[in-house]
Amino acid sequence: MTTELDIGEVQERTGLPVSTLHVWERHGLITASSRKGLRRQYEPGVLERIAVIVMCQRSGFSLDEIGKLLKPDAFRDGKVLLESKIRDLEEQRRSLDQAIDGLRHAMSCSVPNPITCPDFRAKLGDVLPVQR
Repeated sequence: MTTELDIGEVQERTGLPVSTLHVWERHGLITASSRKGLRRQYEPGVLERIAVIVMCQRSGFSLDEIGKLLKPDAFRDGKVLLESKIRDLEEQRRSLDQAIDGLRHAMSCSVPNPITCPDFRAKLGDVLPVQR
């Protein structure tokens, strides 16, 4: 027999607020297996499912996208959603790398106001996708 986890125990073991668990239930991401009084009870496997949800959120997936990923037939037609998210994350990484490079240059720049530095200003050309 599997011991169910009380919502308070799930909250303690995950560090997530109970309100987040309620939102995820409303979105169908997790499901209470029963209730004891007014308190929701969960199967122990909910902890792994919550870990997957958190990882997906950290990767930038919306709750609707996570719901699609958690469906049993989510990958029947391939991994299109994952491929799309990888492209999005790679673009974010490029943008972050540009920002970090610009800030590092500004920190080490000998010009009193690094925003006026010709090298820094040259990097600005890569910031906007289209310049006219």
